[in-house]
Amino acid sequence: MTGALPPRAQYRIVRSAIRRQILAARVCQALPLHNEAMNDPSDHTSNPRPVPPERPLPEDCCQSGCNPCVFDLYQEALERYEAELRAWEARHEAP
Repeated sequence: MTGALPPRAQYRIVRSAIRRQILAARVCQALPLHNEAMNDPSDHTSNPRPVPPERPLPEDCCQSGCNPCVFDLYQEALERYEAELRAWEARHEAP
C-alpha cells in the first residue's frame, strides 16, 4: 500500500477533525447569545470578559524538545489571559 499514512499521523488527523467539530458546536451554541447581546446596549458587549486559552492535550507535544513547546506557548497565553482578566475585573468593579 503506497501513500498510506502511518497510524500516528492518521490519529492526529482524526483528532484534529474531532476538535474542529467540537469548536463548531461551541460556536453554534454561542450564536444565540451573541445575537441577544447585540440587542443589549449594556457595556459588557463592547468589552467582553477574556476567555482562557485551551490547554493542549498531552499528545499535542511531540516529545522532540521543540523550542518553544506547545506547553510553553500555553503558559505564555495563560499568563496574558490572567493579566487581561485582572484588568477586565478592575474595570468592572462596582464603584
